[in-house]
Amino acid sequence: MEYSYTIKNKRFSQKRWQNGATLIEALIALFIFSIGALGLAALQLTSLMSSGESQQRSAVIWKAQEFADRIRANRGALTEYIATVNRTSLATIGVDSDVGVITCEGTAGFVKPSTICADDENGAGSSCADEDELADFDVWDVFCNPNGGLATVADTGATDVAAEGSSGVANLEIVLRQNDSSAGDTNDDVMLVLEWLSRETDANLDVATTTTISTDICDIPTLDVASSLNVYCIRFSL
Repeated sequence: MEYSYTIKNKRFSQKRWQNGATLIEALIALFIFSIGALGLAALQLTSLMSSGESQQRSAVIWKAQEFADRIRANRGALTEYIATVNRTSLATIGVDSDVGVITCEGTAGFVKPSTICADDENGAGSSCADEDELADFDVWDVFCNPNGGLATVADTGATDVAAEGSSGVANLEIVLRQNDSSAGDTNDDVMLVLEWLSRETDANLDVATTTTISTDICDIPTLDVASSLNVYCIRFSL
């Protein structure tokens, strides 16, 4: 920029340059770009969470349908399926806690049965002796088999379950029971309920701060479900 001035009829000129203008413009541009990049990163994170959530739900629905089909195919052993799952109450379904979370080890868990009623990855398998033995295998195979079961490594421990091929969901709970119309249920069918922790939330989320949503699940009115949980239910006839 050029300035002119006159002293006693003499004209002088002087050039003054605006130092630092380019740096300020660059900083402003960088700031705007950073805001946009943060927005894109947040959008990508949300997309990944939603994708993981969808994959989880798909795995649960697939396994629930498979388990229902196995029970139908072996309907004479319904009592054994219910006894092996060992959970008929909805008391903790919808509650964000570890109560009722399945395990795949120990005497009280869905332990690997002595008879594997199908070929494993090494081609070793045998025939089940009876319907009850097949029921025990089905429960373990659907929920605890390391090659595709629903239980996660964290839920099952390292002895029986490996990470490979697992479609696991966190903090899986299962309820299996036969309904009775005389007790107020819709009909004499079988109800299977699966609950798990959403991948979008912290596994250590404080129960006291978790909000709840009242909803109808499998004709169960106003069941309170913690916002950190997902629940899937299927009712079927034998």
